[in-house]
Amino acid sequence: MTRPLLLKLGRTAGKSSITVVAEDISGNNGYVELSFQARKLDDKDLFSKSDPFLELFRINRDGSEQLVYRTEVVKNNLSPVWEPFKVSLNSLCSCEETRPLKGLVWDHDSRGRHDFIGEFSTTFAEMQKAFSEGRAQWECVNAKYKQRKRSYRNSGVVVLAGLKLHRVHSFLDYIMGGCQIHCTVAIDFTASNGDPRNSCSLHHIDPRQPNEYLRALVAVGEVCQDYDSICSCEERGPRDGRCLSSSDKRFSALGFGARIPPKYEVSHDFAINFNPEDDECEGIQGVVEAYQNCLPQVQLYGPTNVAPIISKVARMAAVEERTGEASVGARVWAGVPGGGLALRVEGAPALGGSRQTSGTGSTSAKTLGQDGGVGGQVPQGRFLSSRGWPWASCVLQ
Repeated sequence: MTRPLLLKLGRTAGKSSITVVAEDISGNNGYVELSFQARKLDDKDLFSKSDPFLELFRINRDGSEQLVYRTEVVKNNLSPVWEPFKVSLNSLCSCEETRPLKGLVWDHDSRGRHDFIGEFSTTFAEMQKAFSEGRAQWECVNAKYKQRKRSYRNSGVVVLAGLKLHRVHSFLDYIMGGCQIHCTVAIDFTASNGDPRNSCSLHHIDPRQPNEYLRALVAVGEVCQDYDSICSCEERGPRDGRCLSSSDKRFSALGFGARIPPKYEVSHDFAINFNPEDDECEGIQGVVEAYQNCLPQVQLYGPTNVAPIISKVARMAAVEERTGEASVGARVWAGVPGGGLALRVEGAPALGGSRQTSGTGSTSAKTLGQDGGVGGQVPQGRFLSSRGWPWASCVLQ
C-alpha cells in the first residue's frame, strides 16, 4: 500500500510517499548470533586504507529490500573483523530460511557519500549449510568492475566467522509436542490490596464491573483452561504415553495471606472453596464464583508469602512423576495482581514471576526459591517432550 505524504495543510509533500508492506510470518521467536569478517577488500581511499562496514538486507516478496543490520565501521583496515550481533529470525528472513539475503560492503565516508566496495547474495539456509561445512565465505563483487575488466575476480571476500542459532519454542510448540499441564490458581488475600469496601481496593466487589483480580483471572484462565490436560493413565496413548482425553478444565484454586474461618488464623495455603479435600473448581467461572463467595468470609491480612503454595504444587508434580501418572507435564501456578504465573516441569525446580498491578511488594522470580529450594532454572536438555524437544524454563507475565 503506497500513500503520498501530506503536509499539515493537506498539501502533498512534493513527490514523497510512504509504502507499507505486510507479510504473514510464523510465530517463531528464535534468534541467531552472527559474526562476519572480510579479507583483501578493495582500497577506496587515496592516502589511507578503506574504512569498511557491512549492511545485511532481506529481500521481500515484492522485490524490495529491508535493512536487517548495519555493522560498525572498522577504520583503516582491508581485512576487518566486525563485532558479533544478534538478530531475530523474523527480522532476518521472516522465518523463511530460503528467503534471499544480500550483503553490501561500503567504505565509510564522514560526509555520508560512502563508496561501494561490493556485494554478495545468500540465504539463511545456505549460511547454515556452508558454516557447518567450514566454507562459509562469499566473493564480494562490484558489478561495474566486473563489466569493465575482464581480469576482475572480486573486491574481496566476506567470511561468516560465527553462527549460533537459538530456537525459542512457543507455548503451543510444547503443547503440540505432548506437554501436559495442570493449572493452579493462587490469589493474594493480603491487606496490602486495600479494604474490599473501598473502591480503590483491588478486591473491591462492584456489581457493575469486575475488579482487577477478576479481570486478570479471566484473562489468564480463559487461555490456560483449554490446555489443562492432566488425566488418568488409562487415558494415555499406548505408544508414547500422551494424553488422549480433552481438557478437564478443573482448576485448583488456592489463596494466601488471609485469616480464614472458623478460627480466623492466618493461612498461606487454603482452598478458596473451603474444601481442603477437593480444592478444584469447574472452569474459570467456577473459580470466579468461589472467589466471590470466599472474599466476604476472610479477613485480609499478611504477609505476602506465596512460597507454601509453590512448594505444594511442586510436591504434587514430583509425586505424579514418581507414580508415572504424568510422563511429560507441567504445573502452572496462574496468579493475579500481586501474584504471578510460573511454569514447572515435573520433578524440576520451579521458576516464578509476578504480575503486579498495585503498589504492593510482589514476589519476584529471584525470591520464590527461598522456601524449600523451589526456585531456580530448569536444567536444559534434562526434560524432553514426546518429540524430543528439551524443556526450557518459562515465566509468563
